[in-house]
Amino acid sequence: TSFEAAVRVVTEAPRMSGHFFYIAGPAGELAAIETTALRHTVLEPSSAGILAHANHYVDPELVSYVGQTDPSENSLTREARMWELLDGRSTHNLDTLWSILRDHDAPLCRHAASDTDARTCAAAILSPTDRLIRMARGNPCEAGYVDVVMC
Repeated sequence: TSFEAAVRVVTEAPRMSGHFFYIAGPAGELAAIETTALRHTVLEPSSAGILAHANHYVDPELVSYVGQTDPSENSLTREARMWELLDGRSTHNLDTLWSILRDHDAPLCRHAASDTDARTCAAAILSPTDRLIRMARGNPCEAGYVDVVMC
């Protein structure tokens, strides 16, 4: 019924393991929630109202709690590249954000060289003020995206 209630659904839910969640509200509210089975932290957007996250914990308390070893170079490089591209522009829209997800320099859009290599399996952009989610299954440089309008 509200942005705060949506955040509580994630933070108060019983969990068996850690996951990462983005929550967005109709008035432009945005939060990212890092969780373990027993703990969580809510990450706030940048001053520009943007959140980006790769595959490692960023909250120091959760890092300590789970005993996270150093994140993979791949995850650190991808997150740094996201922020480089996000901070490198003064304004964003769905098209500029989609072009960032298609980037191959880090790579953000990762292609598998073999069946056992890691690859990008999906991409998504949440735009709460537009009440829209843009998403694609597979590599965003190849897959067509679908815009889903939230009611």
